[in-house]
Amino acid sequence: TAHPHSARNRSPRRRARLDLRRKPLAHCSRTSRRAARADAPRRRTTMRPSQYPMSTAALVTALWVANFKVSQPPEGNLCPADAAACHFSTSYEASRALFRARAADVSAACGATHARVEALPETAPGVNTDVAVFDGCSGKENCPTLVHLSGVHGVEGFAGTAIQNALLDRWRESCPPAGTKVVLVHAVNAYGMAHGRRWNEDNVDMNRNLLKTGQTYAGLAASRAAAEAAYAELASLLNPTCRWSEFSFWFRAMYYIVTKGYVVCKRALVSGQYTQPRGVWYGGAALAPAHRHVLDFLGKAVDRDAPIVAVDVHTGLGPTGVDTLMVLDANVEKATALRSVFGEPDGSFLYGGALDAGGAAAGYDLMAGDTPTGYVDRLRWTRARALTQEFGTVSSLLVARALVRENSAFHYSSEEVMRTKAARDLRRAFYVQSAAWQNAVVTRGVRVAEEALAGLVDGRLA
Repeated sequence: TAHPHSARNRSPRRRARLDLRRKPLAHCSRTSRRAARADAPRRRTTMRPSQYPMSTAALVTALWVANFKVSQPPEGNLCPADAAACHFSTSYEASRALFRARAADVSAACGATHARVEALPETAPGVNTDVAVFDGCSGKENCPTLVHLSGVHGVEGFAGTAIQNALLDRWRESCPPAGTKVVLVHAVNAYGMAHGRRWNEDNVDMNRNLLKTGQTYAGLAASRAAAEAAYAELASLLNPTCRWSEFSFWFRAMYYIVTKGYVVCKRALVSGQYTQPRGVWYGGAALAPAHRHVLDFLGKAVDRDAPIVAVDVHTGLGPTGVDTLMVLDANVEKATALRSVFGEPDGSFLYGGALDAGGAAAGYDLMAGDTPTGYVDRLRWTRARALTQEFGTVSSLLVARALVRENSAFHYSSEEVMRTKAARDLRRAFYVQSAAWQNAVVTRGVRVAEEALAGLVDGRLA
């Protein structure tokens, strides 16, 4: 007698299901899958108890995404009804024009001999990083200096440039504090801001790209084997090459979060990777041209031994409308000095460090590359402090979804409609067009810049 589990004694339905599993399916082909399934007898699907939490989470999150899409305000500017919105722009071109116009007004009001606006060399056709410098030290050496950066991550630049435009609007009436120098760098990653991408023209993450002196791109992946392996484990989630599937993304996302933990997954993302040029969070194989141009300019405009505060504005992490002041430098003395200037959190903002167990800064402990600290290191500024101001927008899971979808559509979709929709969703994930969010960004962004200048003037940051 044959064994009860032998192929001869299996039911026809059981044999059909086994044949379906063995049948090769074309990669990412729905047609082949449907055809193969049509040959198999229909059966009732039974869900095991262990699958309920995962499926429920995926369903709830999918509904959340649908609600996010429906609830987003229409594209457009809320100005003049919302005063803060008048500092925001709806495109890179409009933001650049507003920045240059207001900087010229400040230059005229405060004295052209101590103010200038320059366009750095193009990094792609028609896109430039612009820099405005206001020198209130009358040429004196080692002038206390504020360096304010926007648009390092392209599409995130609408918040940082709005803060810069708000500062310029104030300085048209009253110039920057005497005895200080201000350097406003508009759209470090001008290509990304112009084209609705977080990455630059070479798909490079500008933060992960800026390594410190002594670090080299050659062999970097090998020296970060653990981080690269963690990223590779999530490759099917982060870099899909198929037609976009909400169900596939959310099911995989929930699976990895449940099995590995949220912070572990986030660390694998934000730590960056240096092996997949088309993948998200790619750090590149050489220093990005935009960084070279900014470094060349800052090396000439800012004194090496001056007291310096570098503020880099980002969006996408943290509670909606709340900013986290992230000090990723391990120097305790510098972090303490910054806290003495910006005060203790009162609920309107948060502090964050790379070793925090939670919050916007969690998971950054294994990263390579950071723009403000990288500038400080490469320019050998001896008395500088670097600060990242990160404004929350929507849920971090929705931000990750938007990034993955846009990158997949940009590289693998042949449909212009799909790429346009993905780019629109990405912009909405980093730029919330509501009066409350825009007011929070402008109010807190201007306050941090003014507190930094005050700390430089009174010596607390000297």
